[in-house]
Amino acid sequence: MLKNTIKLFLMGTAIIFAACTEDPDTNPKEELVVDFEISVNQDTAPAEVSITNKTTGATAYNWSFAGGNPENSTEENPATIKYTEAGDFSISLEASNEADQETVTKSFSLNEQLMADFEISLSSESAPTEVTITNNSKAASSYSWTFSGGNPSSSTEENPSIIYYAEKGDYSIDLEVSDGTETKIISKTFSLEEQLVADFNFSLSSDKAPAELSITNNSIGANEYNWTFSGGDPENSTDENPGTVNYTQNGNFTVELEVSNGTATETLSKNFTLSTNEITTYENITLGGRDQESTMGSVFSTALGEIIKSGEITAENGANIDIVFVGISGLRFFETPIDASGWGLTEIPNATNTEVINYMESSSIDFSVETFDTMTDDSALRDLTIEADDESFPTDGLPRIVLFENAAGKKGVIKITDIVSGSGGSITFDLKVQK
Repeated sequence: MLKNTIKLFLMGTAIIFAACTEDPDTNPKEELVVDFEISVNQDTAPAEVSITNKTTGATAYNWSFAGGNPENSTEENPATIKYTEAGDFSISLEASNEADQETVTKSFSLNEQLMADFEISLSSESAPTEVTITNNSKAASSYSWTFSGGNPSSSTEENPSIIYYAEKGDYSIDLEVSDGTETKIISKTFSLEEQLVADFNFSLSSDKAPAELSITNNSIGANEYNWTFSGGDPENSTDENPGTVNYTQNGNFTVELEVSNGTATETLSKNFTLSTNEITTYENITLGGRDQESTMGSVFSTALGEIIKSGEITAENGANIDIVFVGISGLRFFETPIDASGWGLTEIPNATNTEVINYMESSSIDFSVETFDTMTDDSALRDLTIEADDESFPTDGLPRIVLFENAAGKKGVIKITDIVSGSGGSITFDLKVQK
C-alpha cells in the first residue's frame, strides 16, 4: 500500500516537472515577413493597380496608396486602386502582430497616355489665308502632318510653321502621332470663303446733267450689297446689280458700295462730276508731217487728250483717234482716220470717220477766230452741219479755223497758229470740242 502511494507521487511530480521544463521552440509563433506584389494593367494613365499580399505573420495591415483612389486601406487584400494621372507613385504597407511591426514600400510609374490633338487658327475666313497650328498632343515621339491643299502640304515637325491656302474651299488637316509602340490619328476640317472684294465700274450717258448712271458690279465673295448714290434717284439700293440711277443736277457726286459675306465687310467709293462746261479745250497741240509720224506723231485723240505716235497706235486706241494731219510737199490738211493710210501714214486699226472742213473760205459756215477765242460752251457748234471738203489750207492767213465732227457726233473747232510746210514739217493748233 505504501509503495503504491509513493509511486503515484513520483509520477505526478515528474509530470509537473516535465511541463515546467518544456522547450519554447517546440511550438514557435510565425515570424513577421512583410511583402507584396504590384500589378499595373497598363503603363499609361489612367491605370488600375492590383495588389497581391504575400505578408506572413501579420495580424494588422495599414496600406497607403499616395495619388490613388482609394488612398489607404486596412484590409489584408485591398481592392483595385485607380490612378488617373501620369507620374511616379509609391505604395506602402505597414504590417504588424503582437510582437513586431514592419513597413515595405514599392514604387511604379505611369506615363502620359498617347493623345493626338491640335487647334487651328485662321488669319482670315476667306482665301487667301494663313493657318497657324497649336499642337496639344501628348506622349508622342513622332509627328506626321498632312495639309491637303496647303503650302507646304506636309510636315514632320512637332510644331509646324504657318500653312498658306490660296483658294476658297473645304480643307482637312490630318495629324498622326506615335510613341514608338502605339499610333493615334486625328483630323480637323475648315472652310475658306472666296475673298471679299468690293468693286464696281460705272458709265454715264452724259458728262452733264441730266445724266443716267449705269453700274457694273465686279464684287467678289459677297452676298449682301448696300449702294448709296448721293444726289441720285434712287439714292439707295440693296440689289446686287442696281438699275439706272438718274441725276438731274450738275455737281460732284459719290457712288458708295458696301458689301458683306456675313462675316466681313468691305467698302468702295467712286466720285464723278457732272459739269455745265460743255466743251473741252486743248492748247498748243503740235502734229508732225508725214515723215514725223513716228517721232512727233501725226494723229490726236480728243477723247484721250493725247498725241499718238505711229509706233503707239493700237486696235484699242485706234478707235479713239479722230484728228489726223497730213503734211506733205505742197499739201497740208486734216483727214478722216479711215483714209490715213492712203496718204502714206500708218494704217489705223478700228479707224472711225471724221468730217473735216479744211478751207473755210469755200464753206457757207461763218466761224471766226474771235468766236473761237470767246467760246465757253458749245452753243456756237451745236447747230452746225459739217460736211467734209477735199481742200488743203494755205500757210498764210494765220490763225486759221478748221471745223470737224467725229464719229461720236461731237463737233469741234481747230485754230491753227503755226504751219511748217513739207512732209518733215509740222502744224500747231488749239482745239475746242463738245463733251
